[in-house]
Amino acid sequence: MMHSMTGFGKATVIYASKKISIELRALNGRYAEVSLKIPPDYKEKEIFIRKQIATGLQRGKIECSITVDYEAEATTNLINENLLKAYYKQLKNTTEHLNISDADLLPAILRLQQIYSPEKINLNNEEWLQLETALKRAIDELVAFRSAEGENLKKDIVKRCELIAKNATHIKTLLPGRTNKIKENLYNQIQQLKIKEEIDENRFEEELIYYLEKLDITEELVRLSSHLKGFEQLANNNDLIKGKKLNFFAQELGREINTIGAKANHAILQKTVVEMKDDLEKIKEQLLNIL
Repeated sequence: MMHSMTGFGKATVIYASKKISIELRALNGRYAEVSLKIPPDYKEKEIFIRKQIATGLQRGKIECSITVDYEAEATTNLINENLLKAYYKQLKNTTEHLNISDADLLPAILRLQQIYSPEKINLNNEEWLQLETALKRAIDELVAFRSAEGENLKKDIVKRCELIAKNATHIKTLLPGRTNKIKENLYNQIQQLKIKEEIDENRFEEELIYYLEKLDITEELVRLSSHLKGFEQLANNNDLIKGKKLNFFAQELGREINTIGAKANHAILQKTVVEMKDDLEKIKEQLLNIL
């Protein structure tokens, strides 16, 4: 199981003359960062809505938009008449005081956005239950979206882990030839120094072993294999949140690959390390979007 942090969810419910729509959008983020855009009538439930979203979606930058549309028969109630009258009365007194025409007062007031909303009423339990149901459906839809996208990311990540493992196996096959090549190069370099004395073969072997130990990458390959197995087990377990842990494994993989590259001393081996680094960078890019 692997979930992406990116997703979209939407749900709509009808209550009385209202069509309540909820849209959720999520992007990658280190924590649950919830941004809300809700009508004034639902402000009293803002803390609860935030908590529901954070609990259901865990991580990511999440935008929640709640809108209310009124059916045709309810449109006559859309103007806040008390607010309109208050504006008109105050502005009319001002025009009379300034001795100017009040002919354009009403058209000017009708251009004010705030009067096109009914007077605030307390949110009743039935409407809140409908709103809560829609919120849960939107969260569930976004989670399903994340799950589908997460599986696609997982396929790519697992594929690149397999490529790294395949290249690690290839490196193992290069080691005997690499050792012989290093030995041959060292011997030739000593010969080029034109030393008159015969080379002490025993001493040469001792120095060669010492040199090869410094270039030995057996431990790095063993640790690399262990980290790959740990990465695969974590990727396939049932934990929902695993992005941070997978990033830790990716860092350990990078450490071993870099050390192998530093000790390579072999053209083909170095080229193989470059391919491993390329696959690991693509894995890290994908992990940025894993929950």
